[in-house]
Amino acid sequence: MKFIKEPTQLSRIEREFVTGDPTIIRAALFHLLHQGLLAAPSLHVEPFSYLTYFEPTGGVL
Repeated sequence: MKFIKEPTQLSRIEREFVTGDPTIIRAALFHLLHQGLLAAPSLHVEPFSYLTYFEPTGGVL
């Protein structure tokens, strides 16, 4: 959450938190989406990809 202050592409997020396995990063992002702390409006009309943008919703951890 501290890293995503503005709409940020998945590819940039994964580069920032290189772990070798993007599964952990993606799981964390989807958990934050589920909690309502992040939004990814393009997922309503486009498939999930490296170009998907995640943005903060203003929710509190």
